[in-house]
Amino acid sequence: MKKEKKINIDNIESKKIEMKIVRMDRALKMIRDVNQTLVRAADETTLLNNICHIVVEIGGYRLVWIGFVEQDEEKTIRPVAYAGFDSSYIEKAKLTYADTPRGRGPGGVAIRTGEISIARDIATDPAMIPWREDALKRGYQSIIALPLMNEGKTFGVIGVYSNETDAFNDDEIKILKELAGDLAYGITTLRIRADEKKYKEALIRSETELNEAQRIGLFGSFDWDALTDTIVWSNEYYRIYGFDPKQKPPKYEEHLKTYSPESASKLDALVKRSMKTGEPYEVDLEQARSDGTKKWFTARGEVKRDKNNKIIGLRGTAQDITERKRAEEKIEDSEKKYSTLVEKGNDGILIMRYDGVLSYVNSIICKLVGYKREEVIGKSLLNYVSSEYRKIIAERYKKRLSGQDVASRYEIEILSKNGQKVPVEVNASLIDYEGRPAVMAIVRDITERKRSEEELKKSKELTERLNRIMIGREIKMMELKKEINDLIKNCKGKNGN
Repeated sequence: MKKEKKINIDNIESKKIEMKIVRMDRALKMIRDVNQTLVRAADETTLLNNICHIVVEIGGYRLVWIGFVEQDEEKTIRPVAYAGFDSSYIEKAKLTYADTPRGRGPGGVAIRTGEISIARDIATDPAMIPWREDALKRGYQSIIALPLMNEGKTFGVIGVYSNETDAFNDDEIKILKELAGDLAYGITTLRIRADEKKYKEALIRSETELNEAQRIGLFGSFDWDALTDTIVWSNEYYRIYGFDPKQKPPKYEEHLKTYSPESASKLDALVKRSMKTGEPYEVDLEQARSDGTKKWFTARGEVKRDKNNKIIGLRGTAQDITERKRAEEKIEDSEKKYSTLVEKGNDGILIMRYDGVLSYVNSIICKLVGYKREEVIGKSLLNYVSSEYRKIIAERYKKRLSGQDVASRYEIEILSKNGQKVPVEVNASLIDYEGRPAVMAIVRDITERKRSEEELKKSKELTERLNRIMIGREIKMMELKKEINDLIKNCKGKNGN
């Protein structure tokens, strides 16, 4: 009898040992497959799902789930992957890591403490009351929750359910702890890779956008290390300076030779000043190319410093302003021609603002009134108009500004500094000046014309007087001739009788 009892005990112990060996073997296979999955993982979602299936199918557990910590007010544990018998259980679990009844289960405790938490018997463990009924219906007898950590911070948890009570011995816990550590490392690595990919994509996108912006804006950038005299140019910098981007940028002294002597000297002085004082610079430079063409650039630069605040180089931009310079030259040439026309012409030109104040007069106006330009600008036009015309000018100016139809051409007298009255013809029109209505007038000195008109008038009057005298004489001669003829006739008549 004793012998049979001993045999039974031996059989039980043998089966326990055998079961332990089987479970350890499955656990080791599980770790192997998990590690292979971690090595091959390309994305986080696939990794988590595959790990859950491996733990259930190879590890032989009833249910496995993985949840992540949400930084919300309810301190939610968000399930992200699960596998096993009736995984809908976890969808309804409403897990949290807050210190509340639903946060005091193994998952919540593992997250709050950063330590492994085990419910060895779900049927009796008071912490499992919120989920006990649903868990037992599905054959879940025990659970172990292991924190997923990175740099000492818990970011998630993996929960493993068994259909046996007190299912997790020390060896099994050690293996599952290793699995959780490997999983946490794998998730972190994938996230780092994803961040690196996003960063690289953002960097490429940023570089592309920068290159496009530089192309559109016709400006390039440079970075110069003064210690090694090495320089890095952007693609657009090469293009606007006419260099091959496949070649290395020229050294500083060679770069200076690309400018006209005056511009090279100017840039060199500014660079040396910046390197000495740390002041930034901005300057327009002329480049004389070998084919005889010229280019213009606006160069801007600022110093670079090392960790000891020592100046070690420059960085900056150069913008192609050739078209702007050409346009400015055309405008300048046009303005010179216009200025010559306005200043050297025979007519005076003035602009009178909306308030009646003169804002522009040319040299002819100054000559007419006898004052210098600075003495006239800012003064009322009426100061230089003969008193008998001031009221007329003021009324016409007011009507013209209000949009009424007013004669544009009329004659007045300008009152010069020496008191002389100068007759002028005014041709006025309404214009927009500095965003406000104003009157521009062309003023012509008609002194000579008036003098000619007066002389013509006098000549005409003299002619008319002479004509009257001649006609009078003719009449008298005719009357005298008639009288003589009458006398002759009378005399003949007397002699005949």
